[in-house]
Amino acid sequence: MPARADIDPLEMGWILGRLTLVEVLPDGGYRWRLDGTEIVNFFRTNMTGRRLSDFPMSEMSKLMADEFDAVVTSRMPKVAHRVGKIDDRIWEYDILRLPLSDDDEAVAMVLSGLVVLRNAPAN
Repeated sequence: MPARADIDPLEMGWILGRLTLVEVLPDGGYRWRLDGTEIVNFFRTNMTGRRLSDFPMSEMSKLMADEFDAVVTSRMPKVAHRVGKIDDRIWEYDILRLPLSDDDEAVAMVLSGLVVLRNAPAN
C-alpha cells in the first residue's frame, strides 16, 4: 500500500476538488482530514476535521462506514457505481477508495475520488 507521503494531490489535477482523505482512528472510527470543494458541494456539508458519526445523512453515513470498513479490512482498493435518491435528489456517481498505510500493514487513511455523473432533483 502506498503511504500518504507517496501521494501528491497537486499531481492529480482534474480530480483535486473531488478528493477526500479520511483518517482511520484507533477506536475504529473515521475522521476527515480533507474534503474537496466539489465533494462539499455534492453532499452540501464540509466534513473536514469531523468524524463520520457527524455526517448529517444517516443512510449515507452507514454506506460510507461499510465501504471504509471494507477497504480497511481487505487493504485493497474498492470502486463503486452508485445511483440513488437521497435528500430529494437523484445521485449517480462513481467512487474509488484507496487504502494508504504508514507501515504497509495497517490502513492509516482512505483516499477517495468521486466523480458525479448526475445530480438532479427527484420528480
